[in-house]
Amino acid sequence: MVIEEYNRWAKRSDEWLKAFAYPSWKSLKNGFNNRILDCENLTETKDIENFVTEQKCIALIHQSVRDDIISLIE
Repeated sequence: MVIEEYNRWAKRSDEWLKAFAYPSWKSLKNGFNNRILDCENLTETKDIENFVTEQKCIALIHQSVRDDIISLIE
């Protein structure tokens, strides 16, 4: 994975998320709600589901994208 091949591996990542983690893909496309600072006290089921979905997507991205490329997008 190199930055020059971004379009190719970004498309592959997008397709993988659609196939294996659709709620996370949808969360990615709709925008993240990273501003949740008090995640330990979420009480609404929908808020918890949304938070977990976003965290799964973030974890998948961090696992599949090299650190030097992550640093470019942070």
